Amino acid sequence: MPELPIDPQHLPSSQSVHLHPVNAQIDLELLEDILRAAYQTALRNRGEFEEMYALGALEAISNTIYLSIYDRGYFRLESTCQEYAAIAIERMEEVTLEARFKSISSKKKIN
Repeated sequence: MPELPIDPQHLPSSQSVHLHPVNAQIDLELLEDILRAAYQTALRNRGEFEEMYALGALEAISNTIYLSIYDRGYFRLESTCQEYAAIAIERMEEVTLEARFKSISSKKKIN
């Protein structure tokens, strides 16, 4: 598939973009299952090479589901999405700090 060049001059300005509410049916059970699967995947990959990828996926899925249900009365699921996104971000920060600490420690041992 050929790449499509993106010319910033042909993108609509923020003033010309109009967002309309979507009246789509929401399968709450499916969204909960997807969110649960993303969370369980992140837990299974804890400490593994793929952990950051799984955490990024958890954050993205949490935020996507949150945006799709926001202000529709699904308060429990909204709260869970916010909680899981926060957990993912906090753990990504921990993993990043651990990696930096290991890097600094190994550099000190070499010197």
